[in-house]
Amino acid sequence: MGSTWLARLREYGAVLLICALALAVSYQLGSPRISGSDETYYAVVARNLAERGSLNTTLHLPSEIIQSGYPHRDTHMPGYMLILALSVALFGPTDAAMMLPSQVAYLASGLVVYWIARKVFSRPVGYASAAAFCLHPLIWFYANTAMAELSLVLIALAFLAVWLDALERPRLRHSLGMALLLAGGSLVRPTFPVFLVPALVALWRWPAATRRRAWLWFAVAGAALALGVVVPLSQQRAQGTYKFYQLLNLADWQATAQGFVDNFVLQASRHAGLPEDFPFDYVGLLQGVTLLVSAVALVRLRGRARALAGYFLYTGATTWLVLSVFYTNTGSRGLRSLLMVIPPGLILLNGLLARVRPRRLGRGLVWSQLLFLAAFGWLGMRGPIDERLEFYQEESREADVIAQNLNAYHPRVVLAYKAWLYAVRYFPVDVIRDFPDSLQIMRQLQERLVIDAVVVDERAQRDQLVEAARLGRILGEFRPVNQEPVKGYYFLVRGDAFEQPVNADLGPELTLLGVDQADALRAGQPLPLTLVWQARTDVQADYVIAVRLLDDQDHEAQYWLGRPVRSQSPTNQWRAGQVVADSWDIRLDPALSPGIYQVEVEVYDAAAADSVGKTRVGALRVQL
Repeated sequence: MGSTWLARLREYGAVLLICALALAVSYQLGSPRISGSDETYYAVVARNLAERGSLNTTLHLPSEIIQSGYPHRDTHMPGYMLILALSVALFGPTDAAMMLPSQVAYLASGLVVYWIARKVFSRPVGYASAAAFCLHPLIWFYANTAMAELSLVLIALAFLAVWLDALERPRLRHSLGMALLLAGGSLVRPTFPVFLVPALVALWRWPAATRRRAWLWFAVAGAALALGVVVPLSQQRAQGTYKFYQLLNLADWQATAQGFVDNFVLQASRHAGLPEDFPFDYVGLLQGVTLLVSAVALVRLRGRARALAGYFLYTGATTWLVLSVFYTNTGSRGLRSLLMVIPPGLILLNGLLARVRPRRLGRGLVWSQLLFLAAFGWLGMRGPIDERLEFYQEESREADVIAQNLNAYHPRVVLAYKAWLYAVRYFPVDVIRDFPDSLQIMRQLQERLVIDAVVVDERAQRDQLVEAARLGRILGEFRPVNQEPVKGYYFLVRGDAFEQPVNADLGPELTLLGVDQADALRAGQPLPLTLVWQARTDVQADYVIAVRLLDDQDHEAQYWLGRPVRSQSPTNQWRAGQVVADSWDIRLDPALSPGIYQVEVEVYDAAAADSVGKTRVGALRVQL
């Protein structure tokens, strides 16, 4: 008994080593990072689950907020986010933590593929099938992503393993296991209930002695999981822009039926044509060939192998049909949605190749298949991985620029037309990711939430927002952070936001809440300076503001004087509680000596010409 377990341990250790080597090679194609829309959505919802206990996303569209309120749910099924949230809770909201579930699922799936192939065929077929699984181009690609595909593949493989065992040695735990896995898979992908039919087949073939109890356990457990877990969590999912919902919302059964037919024709036409784009069209061809091979296996094989072929044909064809009828998929989405049913086909393919005689020819075909998959994965997936990394690098650059200019204001909601990674790498920030088409839509958006900062890439757009805020056409008294573009961007913040808190009462009526100012400049350069004031009462006096630089001897080195907001907002018009962002347009004296200067703000009563208070708000380094 001990030697048998030791032999099994060596077998699975060898399989794990094969999968780990394949994972390491795929990793070397490019250091994996979160990139792309779905990954980012998964990541931010997982982060919110771990840190806020909420399925709300932090990436929003203005139209969705205006229609359904703020915040709102993600459009994906919540099951995979629960898995990611566990990784985030354990290891923090990092790229590595987001990749970990897919990498673990990749390794675990290889082990399950080996178990199934060994059970149905033989140990050599198990090794070959596990290697083929690990080298399959799409599986190789998704192993180092934060996508749901590999976790779903593992759930589907676990279901298949339980199903096969239930056919051969049925136990009541198998009926419970199938119910649990059906619920778990349905929480990740709404197409997973196609596996219900194989479960019913296994229960129908159950021995008469325990059949009634098996059915009862399966039904009770399935109903409890569906009603207590799947349905409540699924209702947290936003409808989004899926074609399925668009057709149902037509409220016309003929138009809905025609829409589903059109979807099917469109999807079928994509698969009927010759492959053109490499690699994804050729991956689709590979999946089609795998389905044809399973049809051969259904005819040529017997026993467990034939049951596996029937299982694969049914689940593969049904999943494709459901996707074709209910979704208008892009080619890549259709391919990755079929991944959960592909592993049994790879097992059947290797089982058939291993039966080819003479054996030398069969082994040669198995090795040729593996070499082909490895070459396909290495050459075919290099382009998509490079695109992911280029996208990540570009998004990272933009996220860094945004963070450097806005993090000091601690924004909760940023209106930025792009900036995906900002929501992932710098927490917690909600990103409104499509710029409103008009000021009217902007105002409607602001009725639902408070926007703290805005990112634009055109000066005219920045000036339009500043003017609209000044005239009260939008809320927030937005002011520009930078006068010149930073890496092509202009940043605006809400009027009561500031980089450095001051909270100094200057006189009986005014409080200087905070300031924005540069840390270091060269003599002769403009000095960006914004003073954020708040009126403690209705202000009666007309105050004048003085800003001065003091050297290390506390001597005045430079001096500016003026009324707030370039004399456009005299203080005697301010009302109690009003916040005013007072941006100054001043320049350092070219003859100013290098050194560290203290910035001092003083308030004068214009009528009496008396100072009512002063405070130092920070230091400025003047450089050579």
